[in-house]
Amino acid sequence: MPTARSGRHPGQGSPTPIVLTLGPKILDIKDVNALGINISISISISISIRIGISTAVNNSLNNQPHSNQTQLLKHQPVTMQLTAFALLAGAIASVTATGTNAQAGARKFSLVALHSGTKIHSSNLSATKNKLFVSLPKDRQDAQCSDNQVHDRATLYVADGELFLYNGEGNEQQKFVVDMSGMGGGNLQYFNAAGGAPSAPFETKGWEINSSNALTFKGANLLACSVPDGSYAVYVYSGNDHPANHKDCIPFQASSIIVPHPVACEYSTF
Repeated sequence: MPTARSGRHPGQGSPTPIVLTLGPKILDIKDVNALGINISISISISISIRIGISTAVNNSLNNQPHSNQTQLLKHQPVTMQLTAFALLAGAIASVTATGTNAQAGARKFSLVALHSGTKIHSSNLSATKNKLFVSLPKDRQDAQCSDNQVHDRATLYVADGELFLYNGEGNEQQKFVVDMSGMGGGNLQYFNAAGGAPSAPFETKGWEINSSNALTFKGANLLACSVPDGSYAVYVYSGNDHPANHKDCIPFQASSIIVPHPVACEYSTF
């Protein structure tokens, strides 16, 4: 419980400081879905606030009989407690707002594969079953979108170096993870962000839109490898020209195109 103490008797000399001390408190924030983020954070806060009583209050105290001064001081700890809890509420708001603004302020975009003279040149990138694909057939485009339409381009955004599929403000987001290890070969998949990121060697940070408006991961472009239905599974190019024993793979530049009015979609997972 917060406590307040005065340094000297009111009416003696300069304004009396009130010291408010809050012992260690643990604040838990969990599943803040209304803000479009899912947070599980523990903040350990130990606050000591030193507040000088205003001149007006001191003048008021000095003009009161001693009994009235004592009565007025009894109300000061309550005021200090309310101030402290307001500060703690502000700390929570600051944490949640940071996550919300990252999504709300991020540029939403779709991707087009560029590699002149190849089958995938100028083809769209879509998402299904935890992966990105180039030239995904229409019957495999199974995202559940807010306008109930079929969209042949996935909408994405980058926030704090991480890549997400756009599912609307305030909804659960789907985040991409990359395995750049020798075994992973640049394997690229998405998962529901609320479930927590997979452990190493999987990585989530390193995405950016470069000066050529291309999406890259730690400077690396993407790789499209053919699958039986005629589409191409997307990998991050790791130096391995044939990840997962794919025989027909094409490196490409993933050109980003701004989506001014993005449609929220939830993309399928296994």
